[in-house]
Amino acid sequence: MLSQIIFTTHLNGEIPIEDYIAIGVKNDTICNTLGFTGRLFVVENEHLNIIEGPSELNENYYTAFVKDPRASSTLRHFSQTIETREFPDYGVWAKHSAMPDNVPPEIKPLTQESLNAALVPNLSVKLRLIIDGYIGGKL
Repeated sequence: MLSQIIFTTHLNGEIPIEDYIAIGVKNDTICNTLGFTGRLFVVENEHLNIIEGPSELNENYYTAFVKDPRASSTLRHFSQTIETREFPDYGVWAKHSAMPDNVPPEIKPLTQESLNAALVPNLSVKLRLIIDGYIGGKL
């Protein structure tokens, strides 16, 4: 059975940008290896994660975020069983004031243009509203 989980995470204090980038690359690798689809949008120390995949794996992934000591808070906004995935793949988009110009290809710069490209044409209204509400005014 497939499910979709939408949650936000706030990281504790300052994390060195090198660690921040490594976390993004590791997250992308794990999600693609496990066959998740979805998006991770990062603005400074705030993350909006949308994951789609087998229900049990999704729950384990979410629980790992909840237990991560680097996270000051993790909040599940929505979860549901789905018949089909809304996203064709998994990807990470990030905007951080200390982000260097040359980052690994797993992390795409988060701009208004890249956000538009990250959103699939038939994205549900619910997801579009959540993403717009989270990112609105931050780009």
